[in-house]
Parts: sequence; structure tokens; C-alpha cells
Amino acid sequence: MNLGEIMQKNYKTIIYTTLIFLAISLVATFAQPLKYRARAKVLVVQSFEERTDSYSASKMNEYLSGLLAKIVSSESFYSQAIKTGFNIDTGYFSGSKKKQIKQWDKTVQARSLYDSGIIALSVYHPNKQQAENIAQATIFTLKTTNNF
Repeated sequence: MNLGEIMQKNYKTIIYTTLIFLAISLVATFAQPLKYRARAKVLVVQSFEERTDSYSASKMNEYLSGLLAKIVSSESFYSQAIKTGFNIDTGYFSGSKKKQIKQWDKTVQARSLYDSGIIALSVYHPNKQQAENIAQATIFTLKTTNNF
């Protein structure tokens, strides 16, 4: 038997299987709450003396961007970002501290881009304005508390 004969013989099974997987994927897609995404990129630049080797300065900026991207998910960073005055709805991050940080990690994602010294931020939230506010608070916190 060749492939054409097998498909003709079992076409109903193939159609039903395809429809079942389509239905499952549609249910899975629409069962999730819709979320808005706010994105931003932050360039990490440090002040160096003029005679500093540019390669060393570049590597230091890459290292710092990776470090700062990891710090965004910390409890202290979360606390500082919430207090920035960007009108963040703290009710979205309710529960114990552990649950708040877990929700923060789902909401704010930061990663260092390819050893470039750039931090890419993505903020997901069901409310568009809140996604923008959280992104602005995160950027502000990165900008103002980098001495820590």
C-alpha cells in the first residue's frame, strides 16, 4: 500500500484527529487571559576615565547589564519599583511575599542582550496602562538605584 491508498482508507480518522487537536489548541488559547506587553531596552553605560581601555569598559558594561537583568527579579528591586510613584496597582501583586515575587517574575522579564550592555525588558499585564506604568517604574528603578 502506498501513502495515497492509506490516506484514502483512513481519511475520516485523519480529519477527526486534526479537528480534535484544533479544538484543544483553541480552548487552550482562549482559556488564557489576554495580556498587554510593554517593551523597553536600557543601555548600561558606566563612566570611565579617558585612558581606560575601551575593550575593558565594554566588557564591564556587558557584565553589569547581565547582573542588573538578574536583579530585576529580586524582592528588593520589586519593593523599590513599587514605591517609585508610577501608580502601580499593588493589588495585582497580592498575597505573601513569595507570591508577590512569583507574580512579579511573571509580569516583568529582563534579559541581557548578546553581551551588548543592553537590557531588554518585557512587562506583561492585563491592563495596558499598568503594563506601561510597571515598565516605567522598572526603568526608573534601574536608572536611579544602580549604585546599590
